[in-house]
Amino acid sequence: MDTIHFVKMDKIWHRGVIKYLQKKGLSAKDIHADMVATLGDDAPGLSTVQKWTAEFKRGRESLEDDPRSGRPATATTQENIDRVYHMVMDDRRLTVNQLAKAVGISRERVENILHNELGMSGISMVSARSKPRAMARGQQKVQSQQKNAKKAAEKKKSQGADQKTAAQATLVHICPVCWTQMPDPQTFKQHFESKHPNSPMPPELVDGPEPGCTMTTDQMLNDGT
Repeated sequence: MDTIHFVKMDKIWHRGVIKYLQKKGLSAKDIHADMVATLGDDAPGLSTVQKWTAEFKRGRESLEDDPRSGRPATATTQENIDRVYHMVMDDRRLTVNQLAKAVGISRERVENILHNELGMSGISMVSARSKPRAMARGQQKVQSQQKNAKKAAEKKKSQGADQKTAAQATLVHICPVCWTQMPDPQTFKQHFESKHPNSPMPPELVDGPEPGCTMTTDQMLNDGT
């Protein structure tokens, strides 16, 4: 017997179980939970259980599908049902759009086959185009973060270089003995007297009064006599 016929038999059997449990007074949610606990992945979806529970509450007795009218003859055929079934069994990650494109029927016909013909409600309904878009948005976010991090690193490096240059610019006096750099003559002289007392004082530290020292004209004249 072909696999698709087993699927149809399972579908009828599922409906019989739903009818029995509904007659016992269980709600659709409880029936679904009971069937999942017993059948696992082979249990019908909640929407299927809810649909048939409502039908049996209204007094329906038949477990067979109602005859459908107005459907295109080439849409929900036995061949298309079989193809959809085997494709889903081979790869459950397929989307409805991918199935529709592969079989050559509309998305609505694929959903009808999955839900009504095969009783599969767990198939992904994600559009095939949404995944690439989501991936593109994720890549753009990562690229933006990398770009911002690079800008921040360059800015920090530039600020550090500017601070170093400014600091070096203030060190304009160099000791001729140890080559230490100092910012002003007074610091230079203190350094030289402390570190090199036996060395001759550099001319720029000997000529003229010390920085910060003020003398009146009389003091300068008296100092020169």
